[in-house]
Amino acid sequence: MIRTFIFGISSLSSGVVIPPGESSLLAATVSKNRYGAAMTFNQNTDTLGTNRYPSEFWAWQHNIAATSFVSRYSGIDDAMNASGRVEKAIYFQTDRWYNPVSQAVELIPDYTATSWTSAGAAAFANAVVGQPKDTRYPNHGQQLYDISNGAYGYDAVSGIGDSNMQELSELVEAEKSQYNEEPFVFSYRNGRNDSPSVYLPYFLGGRNSFFSTSGDSYTAYGAGAGLPNNDTARLDYVDRASATRFADFETGVTPLGIPAGGTYAESLVYLEQELLKTVDSNGFFQDFMHWHTAGTKVRDMYEKVAEVLAPYDVHYAGYDEALRYLWAREMVQAVTVSGNTVNLTWNSFDLPQALTVPVSIRIDVSGTALAGKELQSSVGSILKKSANVFVVEVPYNTDSFTLSETAIPAYVDLAAPTINYSVSGSTLTVTTNKPCRVVLWKHSRGGSDASMPAPTRSNTLGTTHNFAVTSTDLQGDLYIGAITERKQSAVIGPIQHS
Repeated sequence: MIRTFIFGISSLSSGVVIPPGESSLLAATVSKNRYGAAMTFNQNTDTLGTNRYPSEFWAWQHNIAATSFVSRYSGIDDAMNASGRVEKAIYFQTDRWYNPVSQAVELIPDYTATSWTSAGAAAFANAVVGQPKDTRYPNHGQQLYDISNGAYGYDAVSGIGDSNMQELSELVEAEKSQYNEEPFVFSYRNGRNDSPSVYLPYFLGGRNSFFSTSGDSYTAYGAGAGLPNNDTARLDYVDRASATRFADFETGVTPLGIPAGGTYAESLVYLEQELLKTVDSNGFFQDFMHWHTAGTKVRDMYEKVAEVLAPYDVHYAGYDEALRYLWAREMVQAVTVSGNTVNLTWNSFDLPQALTVPVSIRIDVSGTALAGKELQSSVGSILKKSANVFVVEVPYNTDSFTLSETAIPAYVDLAAPTINYSVSGSTLTVTTNKPCRVVLWKHSRGGSDASMPAPTRSNTLGTTHNFAVTSTDLQGDLYIGAITERKQSAVIGPIQHS
């Protein structure tokens, strides 16, 4: 399917909040972070290769929401993603295009070459055989426009090329085809974030390769949130730097012009400093590491994050979820209160199908007839934060919802699950106190978590899960992980049965 390519950069609204004019009215405000949290945290990797299972294990242990940016060509692990601890998103193939001539997704001719060959000259009007060229060139947008003499790509002055951007739109369709639910975030393969505006019609956000080793790390999360707290254009998020690349702190990344930040000990100090800034600014902290080269630095970072953020109300989210929440939240134009009813006015959005994560509306009933009561909402789910403070999760474009007292509250449960187990013969039975997906790691007795193998998975939500185990399994170390529908995880082990 060819999509007409229309440019238009949406800006974030201010998320207007109209406080109650009388003390007898409840107060309703839009939460900067989902569930009314103080900040949002994500850790992500490009591709899934070596070290994927230890990294996944550490994420389960520390309740870290991780994201794997993967392509159709390598690194996919759908079973891992289905377990729920590691979100799957697009590792966008900047070196590929949909060839309108062959009508197939292919590598861009001569993309990695240092001089033009006959293949490049045949595809692009301005390419001359034998002439030198930059490697990792041409990229979608301006570069393809220039080298093709306007046949492809996008020009900042003249607009789209003759192809109507078919070479990109069809590539995006192919990349998204691997998902049951259409994804709206990506990372740039090859580190090439040239002409990021061309991705605006398809995505909410894109993670580039940049990061900080000193000063304020990038934690922007819309108007009034994060550092800086005034990044309000879609382009700010389609070409977004990471707060940190923890595993690269000691070396920096010379091709990006990012210097080394210091020793390993100093990397932990910097991480803690920037996490606490993000709590204070209500921002979105996201770290990028290549799991396949980071080794146990993944574990060290997760342990430090869990330690530093333990006292705070933090939402651990997949990258896709975090950006869906941001844009749904910022489409709230106004909130008004009439009695126990909250009314919402919304701005329109050019990718409404992406706004599937509900918006958290913080409700304070102090001084009202509902004070000290158990509550329910006519729309969405409800989370109890304290005696008089609640968060109601409402879908995008909800007109209004009404709060009322209930004798049977059904609140959102964000507690980690409790895990129990028993062994009978060759069956290990796992029970949890709430519906969970469950994984079982079978490791050698005393084996290092850095060599954790792939787990056995039970990827259907339930409170009872049965696993086949052998006498050899029972003589080793067993670890059991459980994750709730709301993505709260816990691990027990090592279990040494005999």
